[in-house]
Formats: sequence, structure tokens, C-alpha cells
Amino acid sequence: MSWDRIEYKEIAKCACGNGYLHRGVYTETDDWNRIRSGCYDETIQCDQCKNKYHIEHLIRHCFQPKWVGDGVIDKTYLVPNGQTLQYKTEVEKLFLEFDESLVASYSKEELLIALEEMMSVKYSTHLNNRISIDIVNRYYKKYKKKSLRQISDLVSQCLDCYDDYQWNKESANRYYEDQQHLIKKNKQLIEQTLKNSVEIDWKKEAEPNIDI
Repeated sequence: MSWDRIEYKEIAKCACGNGYLHRGVYTETDDWNRIRSGCYDETIQCDQCKNKYHIEHLIRHCFQPKWVGDGVIDKTYLVPNGQTLQYKTEVEKLFLEFDESLVASYSKEELLIALEEMMSVKYSTHLNNRISIDIVNRYYKKYKKKSLRQISDLVSQCLDCYDDYQWNKESANRYYEDQQHLIKKNKQLIEQTLKNSVEIDWKKEAEPNIDI
């Protein structure tokens, strides 16, 4: 499978208005009508602005139907030297094994109550406790099984080693709270940097006239 590539040049006025920015842009399509695009060789061809700014991208995601686009909004800015837009703005999730995720989601008391109910019924459809049902659904999503015996054995193992796990409900909640505070602070830093930055208005560069 091959990609067909189209390239062209774009140009924009710099911050001082006396010089220009240049870059190359490409669009590629394949046999499945998939499209990918990007840019390269972004340069500030103005000595005055080059000494004050550098080029950065601010990429944001928004929801929209696939037939409209990929929901990626990529804006380019002249950012003052010494400042940046490159701050983490999404919470970094913990990637845990299934048993670790249970310990990080529920307290020891909650797992004990869930285990007691699992051992008192024959089928998962007889469960009433919200956490018991949630554990079964999570297990099914992971393993495509709803065997109460297997699930209860796993929960029992989690309880036996609960204090040995790196993450528990309390520490995981504290981690995500810290992440939220960091993201909020980072967004404020980005907004402050944007006030000092200049958005670049790229235009397709006109083809030179060639006399024959």
C-alpha cells in the first residue's frame, strides 16, 4: 500500500511585520482514502524576530464526527524565547494490572464486603452490591468471563496482599488529585504565555510567474 504525497510552501508575516516565516506542508492519501498531513522546516527569516521568538505548536482536541475530521486543532505561534506552550494538560493515568486496579479502586473494607456477597450467591446475576457488580463487569471486560469462583479467588488474593501493593484507593486518589492540580496550573501557564505570543497566519505561497 502506497501513499500519494502533495507538497507546497506556506508563508506568513512575522511579528514585527517586516519579515516572513516559511515552511513546507504536505498532504498524503492512501488507497483507503485515509489522509494524513503535516509540516516541516518552519523557519523565521527575520533577524529581529528570530532574536525574540521561536515557533511552537499548540495542539488541542475537540469532539467531532469522523467524517468531519480528526478533531485535532493545531495552531502555530511565535513564542517569546524563554517561554513555552509545552506543558502537560492531560492527567497521566496509572497503567495497572487487573488486581492492582482493584486495590487502587476500592478500600480493603469494600473488597471484603464484595467478597462476602460473591461467596454467598451462586450466580453473578444475584449480586446486589454496587462494588460487587462493578468488579464482575470489569472482570468480564478484561477476560470475557463471569465466573464468580475465579473472581472471588482473585478478590481474596487482593485482600491477602492488600498492604503490599504500591497503590491503594487512598494513594491513587491522592495521585489523581495532584495531577488535576498540576494540569490546572499548567493551563494557567499556557494562557499566560499565549498573551505574550503571536499566532501565525499561514498562507499558501504563490507560485512564481515563469515567462516562456
